[in-house]
Amino acid sequence: METKSGTRKNKLYPVVDEEAKRNLVMFQAKESLRTRDDAVEMILHKLPTREVQEDLIKKLQADLEAAKRLNEELQDQVEV
Repeated sequence: METKSGTRKNKLYPVVDEEAKRNLVMFQAKESLRTRDDAVEMILHKLPTREVQEDLIKKLQADLEAAKRLNEELQDQVEV
């Protein structure tokens, strides 16, 4: 299926519970989107890619290690 702009579209048929449907409808209204399909597509485009997630995890792990080292240094200073 192609859109007016010539981009290819794929059909998905998700099955969701009532709460998920309400959330989708609220998102659709908030973003002034014409269809639920448009709302789902926008949500999926906003999801970070796996690479971005992995980079963020690595950064957070490095920050955690740095905070642990700083905490140990401060604990050593308190004990002296």
